[in-house]
Amino acid sequence: MDDPETFQANYEILQNLDGTLPGDEKEKAFCLPWDGCPALAALELGTYSEPVLGQEFTGDCRELFSGLYLARRGFWSEEKTCKNPEGCERLWGILTEGAVV
Repeated sequence: MDDPETFQANYEILQNLDGTLPGDEKEKAFCLPWDGCPALAALELGTYSEPVLGQEFTGDCRELFSGLYLARRGFWSEEKTCKNPEGCERLWGILTEGAVV
């Protein structure tokens, strides 16, 4: 996501980085910058080329992703949760291993 603070302020559905659900405390971290996650920052993303109004725009995809953040949704009940929470937890661990908070 590109604006995690506004998203969280509007919906309050993102887990804190420690896996807890958001509550009254507003100081807990709930997202990581793309560039702060070694597994993501190391990806070779290539370049892009896009025609817009007869003009060709090109650039480095890494630059596009540098302003994004990684976060995960919180679940408050067993009825409304993802189908594979263990797999999601493993994926989160892989993507954020060595991340700087």
